[in-house]
Amino acid sequence: MIESLIKTFNALLSIAQTEAGNHRTAMTEVSLKQLVTDLMELYKPLAESKGQTLEVINGDDSYIKGSRDLLAQSFGNLLENALKYTPVGGRIQFNIISSEGKVEVIVSDTGPGIPDNEKIHVLEKFVRLESARHTSGNGLGLSLVAAVADFHKAELELRDANPGLEVVQRFSKIDF
Repeated sequence: MIESLIKTFNALLSIAQTEAGNHRTAMTEVSLKQLVTDLMELYKPLAESKGQTLEVINGDDSYIKGSRDLLAQSFGNLLENALKYTPVGGRIQFNIISSEGKVEVIVSDTGPGIPDNEKIHVLEKFVRLESARHTSGNGLGLSLVAAVADFHKAELELRDANPGLEVVQRFSKIDF
């Protein structure tokens, strides 16, 4: 019980600090390909133990100006949600697509997805879908994803993956 309270408090603190812009000093050039590679190494064994496939389908090496720690926490939250809700035999994919001045980071899964009328609400603090009430969590993961996207001035979109969910984040790219 205490561990759950500490986790909730830490998530709220991270969201509040991000929304207040307290991470500005941590802004650096971030290689999205390297960040995703690091996350894959961390999460792939868990996916395999759950009978899921976790893969990068396109790993353009794009750079953005941002907080690597916040981005890792945000992408990690998306991976944890995908691992939690994707069934055995399901697929979780990372896609990094670079285009003129923008880079999209897309995390998709083959889980149950989110109904269209709930997509805006799941980005709010403490909101959990009725179907997710039997699983662990506090309804802050997607709130943090939204706060980190806003902090980086990125567009955030939740789309149907048919089946599953596709979370798209569009960042401004740094060109060298």
